[in-house]
Amino acid sequence: MPFDDRAVDEIKNEEFDALIQEHISERQHLEFKETYEIRDHDSRLEVLRDIASLANGGGGYLIIGIQDDGTGRPTGYRPHTRENLEKMKKSIQQLCLDHIAERIPRLEFRIREPNNHLILVIHVPDSIQAPHMVKFDRRTDFYIRYDEGKREMSIAEIRRAFQEDRAQLALDSMSHKIDEVMRSLPSREPPSVSGTIPFFPSSFSDGYDLIRVASDRMMVEIDGKPYFWIAATPTSLNRTALDVDSSEIRGIITAPPGSRTHGWNMELGARIENITDGIERGTKDYEYMVLYRNAHMEFWVPLDQHFCWTQKAKEFESRPGLYPYPVVEYPVTFLWLYKAILQLSRLQGNFIINLRYLNLRGYRLRPYAPRQVGYMFADEVAPFQYDHLSLPPLEIDHSFNPDTTAYQLLGQVYSAFGLSSETIPFYKGGSFSFPS
Repeated sequence: MPFDDRAVDEIKNEEFDALIQEHISERQHLEFKETYEIRDHDSRLEVLRDIASLANGGGGYLIIGIQDDGTGRPTGYRPHTRENLEKMKKSIQQLCLDHIAERIPRLEFRIREPNNHLILVIHVPDSIQAPHMVKFDRRTDFYIRYDEGKREMSIAEIRRAFQEDRAQLALDSMSHKIDEVMRSLPSREPPSVSGTIPFFPSSFSDGYDLIRVASDRMMVEIDGKPYFWIAATPTSLNRTALDVDSSEIRGIITAPPGSRTHGWNMELGARIENITDGIERGTKDYEYMVLYRNAHMEFWVPLDQHFCWTQKAKEFESRPGLYPYPVVEYPVTFLWLYKAILQLSRLQGNFIINLRYLNLRGYRLRPYAPRQVGYMFADEVAPFQYDHLSLPPLEIDHSFNPDTTAYQLLGQVYSAFGLSSETIPFYKGGSFSFPS
């Protein structure tokens, strides 16, 4: 693919110049337009088809401001003002919102200035939600792009694309059930990432000491892999604070608050197992929760394509993006469950909440929720520049509000990505709510 499917800001100006200097023709993943007429019916329909065809054909780039010779070979830049391109950008963004279904995730619109020539570059990702349909002027179109240009999709191509989409959705809906099936097999292995380190939380009396050792142990076990980890523990530990064998505790873990089918929450779809000093559920290489008798609780999940949902493998490898649902839903539902356990057991005192993203360098986080305009057209989504994101331990008392506490933690996460708390999705009126 041209530019190796990089984000627009990662492409050098010289590479745009090279398209013209070397007369690199249009192809499956690359299309040029001299201009776009905002009020022209045919121009609006054409640009919709251009973008949808790229999304249905594996992704690519539409560059506005480059002249060609009529056969798709670029000959030079078409003069445009920045004001003119800004108007085009906003118009095309709105067209995509109004007239393409399903909406194309992670569309990127950037104005660039190679060699003092202004161009509008639209990066269309390879979409896991294809096929995308153009709905315009009381008609619907399915277009796809090949090396010879774009054309209407055949009935067979549309049917195949829908079948592939349904297959992907079915695989995703099944993913939460896989652990339960695997763990039911007699020959199952103990949950591990690179090998479980013996851990005896009952030997600790100070919660801060336990958190430190637990996080260090986790770092060794994940062995350099990207992971999300959140933990809660009393500041002062009592080795028999919880009766983890009680039907009440196991019941609330089996059906935790905020359970949402196929969501990113504490409903892990696996049996509860007994371990030294506590119980566990799930596996560390997918979703894993552990609760000890001293009321220390942890949750682990890898930052894989399940966490970065809607990204295809190639895009995930080169430009992983944290999906807003797991970013927000995991810590919120973790705190909902922990608060319910405390209330059920009538535990009081102070507690430590610790949240960490490990080996996070290069990951991106978009603002807002997936279907919001600010998410779809976030122009500048910078990759995380550090290895880890480790929030300072947050000490709270037993009366804490899970929603406002989660919002406080997430505010620090979003701030680390250069985003304001106002961009945290699913939070309104002091509480979180996730679509069913």
